[in-house]
Amino acid sequence: MSKSEKEKYKSALKKLAKSQNKSLSNIAVEAGIAPSTITGFMNDVVGRGKYGLSAKTRSKLSKTFQEFISFVNEAHHFTEKINCEIEIRGTVSKNSKVFHNYAETENVSLPEFNNIENLYGIRNGNDIEIYKSKEEQPEKFINKYVLATTKEDDFYIGILIKIDDKIYLKSSNSRRIDDIIYVYEIMYKKFNYYVLNNQPNKKQMLNKSDIVKDNLNPTKSRNPILIRDRLLRFLKNYLRQNGFSPTRKEMERGVECEHSGLDAAIKSLERDGLIIRLPGHHRNIKPV
Repeated sequence: MSKSEKEKYKSALKKLAKSQNKSLSNIAVEAGIAPSTITGFMNDVVGRGKYGLSAKTRSKLSKTFQEFISFVNEAHHFTEKINCEIEIRGTVSKNSKVFHNYAETENVSLPEFNNIENLYGIRNGNDIEIYKSKEEQPEKFINKYVLATTKEDDFYIGILIKIDDKIYLKSSNSRRIDDIIYVYEIMYKKFNYYVLNNQPNKKQMLNKSDIVKDNLNPTKSRNPILIRDRLLRFLKNYLRQNGFSPTRKEMERGVECEHSGLDAAIKSLERDGLIIRLPGHHRNIKPV
């Protein structure tokens, strides 16, 4: 099963679970399938997720849930890509502040979607953050990784948090920035450079580049803000799909980060009241 087919069936399974108001484990049991077959496929567990869903498993799902095929047919193909020129509008500094620069463009291979003319990029180290130009209200993006603007017309990248009914942007150095007016949704992150011979001005495209969208498997990151954002989304998705929380190993694999990065993300989320730990449980981390 190709990568695009896997994403198509994952999308269909999510829609099926939502339409039935059931967990994926319950969907599997009702169709006469081992729950680990479905959850392993959804979470790319080694051995189960690698080869996708077998024809027998797909047949059982189709016979039990007639709408499953229609969900498969309407699922988006995430790997269909087009090349386009993205205008780079700024560079991120060490304190997460964005300094504007309108002089360069970048050729980016993106999954197909509408209104490509409304996308712009920000250079963040060797990576590129790609965002929508539409101004959004901060309330819609709590606990999301965004580009935000303040009353002073400064721009920052970070995670929006809400404490005591007040909204802040948490930067990469854990600084809280208030007076947020608007935010811009960050859609993709392009990992496509490496530095040659420690000379930052000489960069070369990697043969294998990737784009992270929502919950597709991300490239490994050491950025604490990205790890924290990925972990919170992974915990919520895993709990919704399976009815229970993941193990530490599943978190490390799902978030694609180092052990130390996961520890720091857990402590940060717990400190901000976004997760709780359940004493005496093996799967003891639960999103609030």
